[in-house]
Parts: sequence; C-alpha cells; structure tokens
Amino acid sequence: MHATLHLSSQRPPRTRDSDGPDGTPSPPSMSSVACSEQSSDFEKRARMRFEVDYPAAARDNGVNVGLSSPEHWANLGAALREAGRYGEARTAFREARRSAPQDLESALGLANLEMECGRYQHAYDMLRVALDMLPERLDVRIHAARACYELGKLKRAKSLVEGWPQWVLDSDLAVELSAVLIQIGKVRAGLSLLKTVPDLSRIDTHVLAGLASALTQAGRLKKARHCLALLPSPETIHSP
Repeated sequence: MHATLHLSSQRPPRTRDSDGPDGTPSPPSMSSVACSEQSSDFEKRARMRFEVDYPAAARDNGVNVGLSSPEHWANLGAALREAGRYGEARTAFREARRSAPQDLESALGLANLEMECGRYQHAYDMLRVALDMLPERLDVRIHAARACYELGKLKRAKSLVEGWPQWVLDSDLAVELSAVLIQIGKVRAGLSLLKTVPDLSRIDTHVLAGLASALTQAGRLKKARHCLALLPSPETIHSP
C-alpha cells in the first residue's frame, strides 16, 4: 500500500509567537528555529539525493518536498521506500504523522515500512490507528494479524481474520492471508486459499518471501522452494 499522491500548490500559513509589549511580533524561540532548520535541512537533502539518484521515480511520484503538508511528506516517504531508502522514508512518514496524527495514508505507509523492516511492534501501533478508523478494511486486518503473530499475540491474530472465507481478495492479499493462516495453525485452510491464486510469479516480492517463510515453518519445504525460486536475484532487492 502506498500513500495516495495528492499535490497542493499552497504553503501552510505562517504562524508567529505572541506579540511583544510594544505590539511588534516577538522573535521565534530558539527551539522552534532549530526544529524548523532541521526539517528544512532534511527536506533539502532528501530532495537533492532522491532527484539525483532516482529522477524518474521522483517525477512519477510527484515528489515536491518543498511543500510541507502531510500529503507531501507521505508522498516522499512512499517514494523513498520504493527506492530502498528506508531510514529517510521512516523520517518522512513520521513527519507526516507529526503534522496529522490521524492521517490514514501516512499511518499505513509507516506500518508497511516497519513490517518490511521486521519492526512488528512499531508496525502494529500504526495498524491499530488504521483499524480504529477502518475496522473492516481487509488489508489492514491481514497485516495486523501478521504483526500480532510475530509479536506472539496468537489469539488476537486469529480474531482479526475471523470470517475470512467470505472475504473477496486480490491475489496479493490472498497470498498474504494464506501465509497468516498457515502461521496461526490453520495450515489446510491456508493451502486451500493458496490454490485460488492463479500465478504466484506475479505476486509482490515481499509477500512471496513471507509465504515462503510460513511454508518453511509449517514443513512444506517443496512449496517453499517453489516460492523462493520465483524471487528475484538478491542484488536486485533493497535491504531495509
């Protein structure tokens, strides 16, 4: 899941501290100046490095880090994540969250990033924010169940995927749910669901790797080897 691209040409309104005794604006505090400079410095460095190294991605994702709305920070985080710049992507998503704590797309973007990096508690914290807003969203429930499994919260993981036979899923989500079902002990159900996926070679790399791991844990080594054979060569995969 990527943050939705939404660009705006307006800058946020400037704010000022309380006026001085003579009615003139007081200068901003040193802490606010430092925070502003740090944020601006990150924006400039991220823009320069990203546009130089990944000009096509920057253009296609509509990145404009000169505008500091939550949408633009989320856009930047999604683009940097795609480019494998995980640390910078995390910083961008956190800036979006700081500006708008209840923004769904930035929460999901950060959750996806943390899941890929194996930081499951951080991912679950963001997924809980999303679940509070959209408790019936299937992709969020599946990702939250996976995070709960990794955290040892098996009962919670099972409750999140109750009623799954009635869900309508695309291939990627079907594979993700299959892996979760296998991990929480519903191996037959997971394998049955996996049979409904027509072409595993079209599945997202991270999703396929997760399925291979689940199959290995369940002792289904032949199927796990088949999944691993479909993965791209290691040098083409970004490492968190």
